[in-house]
Amino acid sequence: MSLNEKEVLSVRDAGHTRMLLEYGTIMMMAGVCSAALCISAIVSWAADRHHTFMIIWSGATLTYVAATMAFGQYAQSAAPTTGWIASITLILGSVLAWMAAADFENGQAPAVGGFGRLIPAVVLITALALVGRNGLMLALTNLITCAVLAETATIYYCARRESPAYLIGLAGFYGVAAASFAICGISLLVFYPVDFLGVPDSWAETANGILSVLCLTGIGALSLALVHQRAANRHRVDAMTDSLTGLLNRRALIELGRTNGLSLCGASAIVFDLDNFKVVNDTHGHAIGDMVLKRFAMVCRQGLRATDLAARIGGEEFAVVLPGTDATSAHLVADRIRDRFEREHIVTPRAMVHGCTVSAGVFASPPATCYQIQDLISHADAALYEAKQSGRNRVCILPIPAEIN
Repeated sequence: MSLNEKEVLSVRDAGHTRMLLEYGTIMMMAGVCSAALCISAIVSWAADRHHTFMIIWSGATLTYVAATMAFGQYAQSAAPTTGWIASITLILGSVLAWMAAADFENGQAPAVGGFGRLIPAVVLITALALVGRNGLMLALTNLITCAVLAETATIYYCARRESPAYLIGLAGFYGVAAASFAICGISLLVFYPVDFLGVPDSWAETANGILSVLCLTGIGALSLALVHQRAANRHRVDAMTDSLTGLLNRRALIELGRTNGLSLCGASAIVFDLDNFKVVNDTHGHAIGDMVLKRFAMVCRQGLRATDLAARIGGEEFAVVLPGTDATSAHLVADRIRDRFEREHIVTPRAMVHGCTVSAGVFASPPATCYQIQDLISHADAALYEAKQSGRNRVCILPIPAEIN
């Protein structure tokens, strides 16, 4: 019998079997919790597959289930192979959790980054296992897990502007879990020999197991809540966006005006209407007509500031609201968009569409006078009517109503 095996037996004979079983119970709790969260994550992803980070996170929780089972077995048997499997599985689960966080932030799981973190760790842990440095292997497993979880916490914290309460909470749970693994790793390095076999009988390991269960539960709950919030936000955006052009719709334009204040002072509105658009549809078909509308929306965006609001308010009618803009500046904006659109050439599989034109009406409120958005648009629409009547492909400004002068 080797010295390490005698050491393990002496630990058991000293009456510590109960503590190891308690550790196994904690690991079983963590496994059950992880499995339940994994099922919830998969169901959530199946209901809305936009949230790919949830399926990656469910893979991480499945891996944690395997890791907790392996560590529970390692606590009782102290078999070196079991310890190696448990260590590799724990690191893999942490890397998958990091990939889920990166996918949440960027919309794409960084496979290269995942392999770049996993492979060096696996090589190091395997090398230590092969030379019998099992205590050092377990210590480094904890420290590597700590580093990956801390990086995951940082990703969620940096993304906190999207949903501060949920994302700061996620960062906090990952941070607490990282700290508990750091304490375990440091404890192993300081108080146990490098060839120690099994799971240490210490308060650090027990605390780590309990905190892992609590953090997993919190992470799962917040992740699911975040998915629901993202889905609600996306539905709200869809309801406020014109599906063809990606601009706001009429309802959204009015609602945003109310959100930013019931009225705008010193603002301008431009209403555009594509000239002879029915002819385009009749000549080239509705699919080409849709391409023309999308091209005008693109030209319109390019000619506006980030603070301006643009919306498609009818079939071929568009409205733009420019805060803090006088009539002269608004006229320049409208004419620039009109000119750029006239010079566009829209290539289609059957023909090239060019020479499309647009008419525009402009209205600007005096600096000291406030208008609701719908009133600004109504006055600009009157100016548009004049542009249409006077020959199209031009910009007209509606004078300030006499009652304001």
